[in-house]
Amino acid sequence: MVSRAQSLLILHGVGVLLLGLAGGCVFLYVILGVDIPGDYRAWKQIHLEGILNSLLLFAVAGFVERLNLVETRKCLLAWTLAIAAWCNTVGSLLGPFFGVRGLSFDPPLANGVVFFIFLIAGAAIAVALWLMVTGALQKKSD
Repeated sequence: MVSRAQSLLILHGVGVLLLGLAGGCVFLYVILGVDIPGDYRAWKQIHLEGILNSLLLFAVAGFVERLNLVETRKCLLAWTLAIAAWCNTVGSLLGPFFGVRGLSFDPPLANGVVFFIFLIAGAAIAVALWLMVTGALQKKSD
């Protein structure tokens, strides 16, 4: 039986993967030389972000039930990873449209927005890693 945390991870993984594949379709047009906002590197990044972040969600869905966490913490883990995956993928998608990379909180405003989205992803990943480590190290209480 699939748990709530596994369902969240799988469903969000599918959504992020679809967004990454859609970015890959645009990437194909960039490779073919069609005039689309953004450059080769930016569209390659959105394609890879979607695929790699969805693979992370699928992988954690495979072992989340083996972690020694209460159900609410397993769901918190699922949500933090989903938030990180969506932020990484959407942040990468916004970059080429606005011609920014989001590596620092500098003008223009769009760059700051993308940077903030990546910052949310980083914070969510930190919480998720903490939950995974504590769930892996805790002894089962019988």
